[in-house]
Amino acid sequence: MTKDNDKAKAKALTILAKDIPKLAAAANILGSPLLCSILEHAQKEVEIELAKLEGAQASLAAGGVHGQSSPDR
Repeated sequence: MTKDNDKAKAKALTILAKDIPKLAAAANILGSPLLCSILEHAQKEVEIELAKLEGAQASLAAGGVHGQSSPDR
């Protein structure tokens, strides 16, 4: 992924991370356990994707992605 795509993905995931708990609270008030469950699962997926993205950014900052060969090999 390019740097611009990473930034866009990070922004979208950050918005979701902030808004999904609000939606889950609203679903709870409405008494919709299925919707609450779906939103809880979505929140976990967002957290996983954010962690992956942060890990990739940290890896690049530390000098590259591990496990990939460099062009000069």
